[in-house]
Amino acid sequence: MTETVRRRLEVNGVVQGVGFRPFLYAMATDLGLAGFVRNEGTHVHVEIEGPAPLLERFEQRLRGDPPPLARVESVEVHRTALRLRHRLSYRPEHTTPPGQGATLILSDTAVCADCLDHLFDPADRRYRHPFIACNDCGPRISHHRAGHITDDTDATLARVLTSLRAGRIVALKGLGGYHLAVGQVMVAADRTGRERICA
Repeated sequence: MTETVRRRLEVNGVVQGVGFRPFLYAMATDLGLAGFVRNEGTHVHVEIEGPAPLLERFEQRLRGDPPPLARVESVEVHRTALRLRHRLSYRPEHTTPPGQGATLILSDTAVCADCLDHLFDPADRRYRHPFIACNDCGPRISHHRAGHITDDTDATLARVLTSLRAGRIVALKGLGGYHLAVGQVMVAADRTGRERICA
């Protein structure tokens, strides 16, 4: 009988904001493994459980076939106690608060070949859509704060609005650079932002 084991993996590199958690979820579901995955301050934390040979396959695919924009620099593996969960879960609310260290953030990228196929296919619902992008290309809407990233669009927009209403300056990064945003009546904040840029 094949031994059931549980392992904790800490995956470092460009692994946040590039579709890494959905990739791990799909792979774990495909292999019939259980556990959870979440973004930590500087890495992705995975706990995975199942037959030992399937965990080996999971780790091999994680290292050797990550999403196109991801870059796995290192994986720390630790054996841990069984919990006998039935599936892998991943949800933005499992993301932990900011930690120490720097989070690697990927810059925006050009449109990928798959999106270009959709863009120029008259039968496709995204035909000639001016803002076509996918998990593997294009600009990303995510919130970066002190080593913490979330790619939950609703949460990101809510944080931006909260920051603007609190009188903060928000830097929106896009393909052409940064756009500084301030609240509607925050003329002083806008002047402060311009002074910081020119300093």
